[in-house]
Amino acid sequence: MARLVGIGTIFSAAYADSRVQWRVVAPRGSATWDCEINDPDYKGKKVFGSEEILSAIAHDRLFANLATGKDKFWEKRRVGETLHYHDGFGNFVRGVVVKNDDRKELKPIALVGNWKPHDLPMYDRSGTVRLPYQVKKINEGTSWQPDPSCVYESEHAGNARSYPDPRTQAVLSLDPPPMRPEWVETAPYEAARMAISKIMSDGHTDPKKACADALELLGKLALA
Repeated sequence: MARLVGIGTIFSAAYADSRVQWRVVAPRGSATWDCEINDPDYKGKKVFGSEEILSAIAHDRLFANLATGKDKFWEKRRVGETLHYHDGFGNFVRGVVVKNDDRKELKPIALVGNWKPHDLPMYDRSGTVRLPYQVKKINEGTSWQPDPSCVYESEHAGNARSYPDPRTQAVLSLDPPPMRPEWVETAPYEAARMAISKIMSDGHTDPKKACADALELLGKLALA
């Protein structure tokens, strides 16, 4: 095993809070080597065993292959193609492939699958529509490049394939359901309470102005 490592061997390993590149500079003894950091932004020396070095090299190759697989997957995509990102537990985001500069990405357009009510738009007690994370991304048209292991159509897809095919599922409505009847009457008061709470908890606001603003909000309510 030691013969597979020699002076000049390059590998990556942890240093402080980072993972940096190291280079073997001299034999230390039986299957051990003096190494130094091979990065101009860091300085350091350390003794590594041959098994540690070979394990680090295998780690680097694995992640290099994964990165290459991801790049190849996105290179093959067609602009306008429909894909499904698996957010977990059978929750899928349907999107279309777009080109952002020279990079192909997925633009979310709909939700399909097992999304629960709290994952979808709904009114809160103040009458404000709450938009969960994925719904915001759809509304904003925010594109990104998910890992192929999370894309149903990818040959590298993970457990996404254990759920019903999202390509055959209808899109979920992103219109919020009606507000709870018991909230309708109190919604303006809840909105005012939240606004006043925010005003009064801001320690950087002039206290006199904060009180005036709070009173103005209260004055707009038809308090019974």
